[in-house]
Amino acid sequence: QQPPNIVMFSSIMTLCANVSQWQRAMLFFDELSAEEVPLDIITCTAALTACEKGRQWSRALCLLYTMPSLNINVDTIAYNTTISACGKGEEWRRALALFDDMQLQQLRPSIVSCGAVVTSCEKGQQWQRALMHFGSMDKYEIHPDSIMFNAAISAC
Repeated sequence: QQPPNIVMFSSIMTLCANVSQWQRAMLFFDELSAEEVPLDIITCTAALTACEKGRQWSRALCLLYTMPSLNINVDTIAYNTTISACGKGEEWRRALALFDDMQLQQLRPSIVSCGAVVTSCEKGQQWQRALMHFGSMDKYEIHPDSIMFNAAISAC
């Protein structure tokens, strides 16, 4: 029997997540794990995206914190996706904690990171925190774009 092709599974998982089939994407991920296929950052990010699309913040959080034990270096994209999943799950406190944790891990926030945090605060009706994070983008040498301005306005 031929081993599962991790690239193919990652692509299928991403496709499933993008067409609102997060459960199916996670079934593929679970199958890879059960087959003891060595996972990589691409496969884990595809699973995180599925969790984010499915508003499965707790599963995304669990996967993010499991990745180092799988010898996978967590990157900014993985954090951004998990922050977004927490925001969609109205877990703004967890989103803020992840943003802080990301920096403790020596990862530099991106405009996507800042946008995910501002949007998480907005969904949690935390307009003051949203504006505080919007205002702190200069600290990271990030210049807000129209999407960020709209997110900040929406928070108010």
